[in-house]
Amino acid sequence: MMFDCCGGMMLWAWGLGILLIALIVGVVVYAAAGRRTTSTGTDALTILRERYARGEIDQTEYDERSRVLRGQAPVDKPR
Repeated sequence: MMFDCCGGMMLWAWGLGILLIALIVGVVVYAAAGRRTTSTGTDALTILRERYARGEIDQTEYDERSRVLRGQAPVDKPR
């Protein structure tokens, strides 16, 4: 016969071992991909700081936009 005394049990053990290794590899890959996107992701304030540093916007525009992004009320401009 194909399976003698413990052959069937050994086959199940190999299958569970392979499944466990695949699960561990999947978790590691998923965690690494999640870490990579959050570390390289740029938020709006970072982009705003970069634009200000390059001279694309002036101090007034930087202050107004950063207040809005932080959830603070913008300062009213005198008319």
